[in-house]
Amino acid sequence: MKLLTFLANWYDANRKKHIEKMRLEGKCPICKGVGFETITTTYIGHTVECHSCNGTGLYTEWEKSNV
Repeated sequence: MKLLTFLANWYDANRKKHIEKMRLEGKCPICKGVGFETITTTYIGHTVECHSCNGTGLYTEWEKSNV
């Protein structure tokens, strides 16, 4: 049980660190500022507009959608 707690805390700390880094850079934490995400499967890749920042790649747009 301690291992699961440790992993959950580690994941949460890394996620917060990533979000803070993206905030300082002004980039969306999901798409890292590019405005789209790539979904890959075994045979083909597909790019879609980032649903979190509406394709802008900006932290401010991501923040509005996650309030």
